Amino acid sequence: MAVFDGTTITRLLSGADFGLTSNFIRAIFAASDGSIWVSGETQLSHYLPDGALTVYGSSNLFGYEAAIFDIAEDSSGAIWAATDGAGVYRFADGDWQHFGDELPPYVNSITVTRDGTLWFGTSEGAAHFDGSTWERYSMSDGLIHALVFDVFVDDFGGVWFATYGGASRFYP
Repeated sequence: MAVFDGTTITRLLSGADFGLTSNFIRAIFAASDGSIWVSGETQLSHYLPDGALTVYGSSNLFGYEAAIFDIAEDSSGAIWAATDGAGVYRFADGDWQHFGDELPPYVNSITVTRDGTLWFGTSEGAAHFDGSTWERYSMSDGLIHALVFDVFVDDFGGVWFATYGGASRFYP
């Protein structure tokens, strides 16, 4: 991990400082409780403000070694992890919950909107979760391509999808 002060990039920590087996870091997320979540090749580390560290191996969580592509926090403080083959996992109250049937196994990104709903970019389109209902969107719904790398919600409520074929915009 490194910090850029506008002039210089300074290395602060390595993957080993977060309990990871390599320096390959896919995602870093600062949670509202002050903790830091860091995903490596096949591990997810939770670093608390008091210095306590918990490392979750993807083979223990997902049943095989899957990379964690993105990390997000919903309005309730739950942490969501998008994986490259095991769908999405939600961490709340010390427990992990798997969302595997609702989404394709390859989930690239997670975006939380101002109203607390979640959008997911997947290998088979996009998905929206309002806390109780899942909706999936594909090329037949107007996406320019099925492979969605990232999702962005603008200030006007438009949902933008970065896809393999270009950008798509949707107004729910």
